[in-house]
Amino acid sequence: MKVCGVAAVLLKWGAQGEQDTALGPMNCIQNQASQDLQDMLEVLVHRGPDGTFVESRDKIAFGMTRLTIVGGDDGKQPIWNEDGSIGLVCNGEIYNYQQLRRRLVAQGHRFSTCSDVEVIVHLYEAYGEAFVHHLRGIFALILWDEGKQILLAARDRLGVKPLYYHETATAFYFASELKALQGVLPGLRGDGQGLALYHAYRFTPAPHTPLSHVYKLSPGFLAKVEWGKLSTISYWQPVLPTLTKQAKGRKLADRWQRRDTLRGLLRDAVTIQMAPGVTSGVFLSGGLDSTALLAMQRELGEKSLAWTVGFEQPADLLRGAVRQEYDEMAEARSVADHFGVRHHNEVIAAREVWDLLPQIIADLDEPVADPTALPLWFVCRMAQSDGARVVFSGEGLDELFAGYEVYQQVAWLRRLRRVPRAWRLTVMHELERRNLAGSGVLGRSLHPVWAWYRGVSGAFTEAEVRELFHGFGSGLHHEIQSLIDLDPAQGYARRVLAPVAQHDVLTQLLYFDIKSWLPDNTLSKSDRISMAHGLELRVPFLDDHLVDFALQLPVGDKLRGKVGKALIRQALAGLVPEFVLHRKKAGFPVPISSWLFGEWQTWAKERLLDSQSLTGMWHQHQAVERLFLAEGSARRRSARLIWTLLTLEMWWSQAHKTKRTGFISDNA
Repeated sequence: MKVCGVAAVLLKWGAQGEQDTALGPMNCIQNQASQDLQDMLEVLVHRGPDGTFVESRDKIAFGMTRLTIVGGDDGKQPIWNEDGSIGLVCNGEIYNYQQLRRRLVAQGHRFSTCSDVEVIVHLYEAYGEAFVHHLRGIFALILWDEGKQILLAARDRLGVKPLYYHETATAFYFASELKALQGVLPGLRGDGQGLALYHAYRFTPAPHTPLSHVYKLSPGFLAKVEWGKLSTISYWQPVLPTLTKQAKGRKLADRWQRRDTLRGLLRDAVTIQMAPGVTSGVFLSGGLDSTALLAMQRELGEKSLAWTVGFEQPADLLRGAVRQEYDEMAEARSVADHFGVRHHNEVIAAREVWDLLPQIIADLDEPVADPTALPLWFVCRMAQSDGARVVFSGEGLDELFAGYEVYQQVAWLRRLRRVPRAWRLTVMHELERRNLAGSGVLGRSLHPVWAWYRGVSGAFTEAEVRELFHGFGSGLHHEIQSLIDLDPAQGYARRVLAPVAQHDVLTQLLYFDIKSWLPDNTLSKSDRISMAHGLELRVPFLDDHLVDFALQLPVGDKLRGKVGKALIRQALAGLVPEFVLHRKKAGFPVPISSWLFGEWQTWAKERLLDSQSLTGMWHQHQAVERLFLAEGSARRRSARLIWTLLTLEMWWSQAHKTKRTGFISDNA
């Protein structure tokens, strides 16, 4: 088994293989394709430091950089079928490969390796493009059918593994990370819609990226290149119970059976993703999800390590007081002691975080302004220094079982919608006039979910975007200028939520976060940061079977009153200590507000308002300066917005250093 970086260059010319003279001499094009592939793989070497393998044919060059977990030479790719007509590079793990292999051998297929991904080429032989429906695992793959001259690319259902693509006049390019494409393709420019969506969400949702004409293959999608044309199709969408079945599912008599089924699925998911024979461990916060992972691994006999990171207490420079601790070490230590595991922890100073911030943002590959990337980066550094190859994280349960605090507003919305609309509108206007709290939730009760929901933690509102970009003059590229008069986030949310528009509010919120926040924020940062440290990060709670079961549960199994993960807590009773089972969710406590209004304030202001700032020409300096003037409770939101701008500025500055690439600022 292994994880890696993958890349491919597929050339364009006539259907019968004849040279298209408009594209230039064939040998020159082939040589350039091979060189571009080597350049991309060189950028991806952090994803696979154990070796680089490539293969070139008339029309295609593809390869991988390899991080070996187990398997020796069996993990080399591209990997081919019996007659060498179907080749594959794949980043990921196929957890049901042994069952698939037995079935395929019984059908007459011959295997040449013990690699888990070899089943994919034989599945394609047997089932064609429907091969993806047989896979249980995490993957981003590129498959070449020499006989049919077809390239297929696919990404796992929830987007654990990434894949980007770009089309030029001469070729199609695919790569595991954005920076690999950025480095070899000249003339790329910033994408207006992608950047506008970033300001709304703090990340860029698929299929968009911050770069023009470069796309992310969406989770659960298959891309096909045939006859010089690329098309994409969804092969998986979350399947929800019908509204009638939702109502019937609330019967209490069935809940205990659902609890037992869930407990079995959790154990099964952890079991099939174990990593025997390699150094591995759990990112331990002391919360419910990471504790459940550790508990199940210990139950199965795995001797895991546990890692926890925290931050020094930031001083409040205005009052001279010391803030609360920004770590969960005491809770994590209690859990580690309870299960008798080796627990390593580290406290990080604000100065060290700032000094390493350019590297952290570079490792993110795309701008993702989620502060939890910071502790994730440092805990990965700890795991790497301990010689780990595989690390485990409890990602996914919050989105599947309503674990985030934001979902608790559903109860308020349900009550408010019983009040006549005219009354709500009147009260909302009065609260706004008096500048009192409560107008926000009243406003949300008046509109459909797509009109206001921006995921677990959004960034700039439409009004704030207008203020930020107002009066930009000629300093902003026309692509963004054409977009700031509308709210692209609202249109995007409406498209995402269209399949569940008739469902209850909680189902819509969870659906949106599964389709957007989870892959493009949470899993994006987890994959890039872990791979930057040579680690394979596994997320057992996003196992396909567990996800399918969770999607079919009634909402009452997820959020009961103000208690999220209701059925999860019941399923884990007796396995997880009581002091964890009912602990309030904290997440990674990152002191961004204290840093940006304390130790980091001068540095951050200089970076955003300096005349050399590459993104500063887009944003109104007065609007940015006002963010630093926030007081009291308003600082928390201002810090989020400042962090969004700071992340973009640092990412853009690094991207701009690639001289072969043209950016918005080059044309301003």
